[in-house]
Amino acid sequence: ERSRPASVRAILPTGMFEKYTEKARRAVFFARYEASVLGSHQIEIEHLLLGLLREHHELASRHLKSPQQVESIREKIEKHYPKGESISTSVDLPVSHECKRALDKAHKESKRRKQKHIGPEHLLLGIYLEEASFAAQILRESGFTSADLKAEPTAPLRAVHNPPLHPPNRRRPQQRSDCAN
Repeated sequence: ERSRPASVRAILPTGMFEKYTEKARRAVFFARYEASVLGSHQIEIEHLLLGLLREHHELASRHLKSPQQVESIREKIEKHYPKGESISTSVDLPVSHECKRALDKAHKESKRRKQKHIGPEHLLLGIYLEEASFAAQILRESGFTSADLKAEPTAPLRAVHNPPLHPPNRRRPQQRSDCAN
């Protein structure tokens, strides 16, 4: 098995790493990346939302009307958080209390459904259920409803071709090729 980035394991609640699907782990990794690019000193719930939208194109296409809506969400978050100086991705960042609560709600939702894994759909629902958060407000404004998210959070995701979710002036994070086998 390939080794995983230590920062992803450190971000997830103790004992939860193994329960997260690969796509959910990647979404958390990208949340960490988004926080770094935006110059945040902690991983906020909005970074988790950006990580989900970056990693999970099918999930975004299921719940959003258009790819432009993804960019609209990104723009709202960037306006809400003034951009600071980018932080090296090798620096461990703490997770905000609000983001921890969203991760916990994702776990509880998975347990409530008697599911053994935590996938991107659970993470999205966890964000949405953190109702006072700016990320949940953005989801509501974008047309997400709890009925949509709770109805079939683990329904098979349809394969949909989507344009890249990365603005042309941003570089996508590089895959690490230095992992030991």
